[in-house]
Amino acid sequence: MFYDLILPIGERCHTDGALREIFPVQLLIFNSLGGLSLPIVYEALRSDLRTFCLKENLFLEEEGDKATWYFADRTNNVRIRHLFGKDLSPEESLNHYYPVLERLKRSTITKIQRSRNILFVHATNLFSPTESEILDYSKRIRQIYTDKHCDFLYFTYDKDVRSYTTYYRSNGIRIYGIPIHPLAESETGLGNMDIFTNMPILKQAMTSYWVSRLLEKSETEPDA
Repeated sequence: MFYDLILPIGERCHTDGALREIFPVQLLIFNSLGGLSLPIVYEALRSDLRTFCLKENLFLEEEGDKATWYFADRTNNVRIRHLFGKDLSPEESLNHYYPVLERLKRSTITKIQRSRNILFVHATNLFSPTESEILDYSKRIRQIYTDKHCDFLYFTYDKDVRSYTTYYRSNGIRIYGIPIHPLAESETGLGNMDIFTNMPILKQAMTSYWVSRLLEKSETEPDA
């Protein structure tokens, strides 16, 4: 299957960072955000992003000596760190850069509408969805776009998942799962490490699996 849109859907910006090491990634709304659970992504897409990260719902979060700050959405606690310039005060930055966020929302919906084959990529960590939740929300997102072919790729460090490649097929979609922990354990000795603190591990998993499997034609792999 060849995809005309690769859509990172969280849960943090590191997913986008790893993808960029392999191919040019389009600038889309979810790329630079943090705290994106599958329910949040589903609700955002279901509303065509119309109620997602509205300016009136954003509030300032400061860290440490207040030199580090970001905005978060009070309705879902999604974090926005990279879209606002630090050369301005927080209030000035919000007013100046928020139109960028609005343009990204419009651009994302437009690209989804124009695409026929979409691969959604979500790297799990904080929320650690179960296998049933992954299947449930993949189906829900698929139902938003019934006129498109939608596949899903998930990374997990669940120690109960030992297969390096795991397939799910249901209702005309494919769901791919990649466990990260075997690589992390064998190469670093840190079995419980946060996958987002080790970008090379994530990139190796993507390169060895994703490039060799997901980008090859799969007409010989019929859906169940």
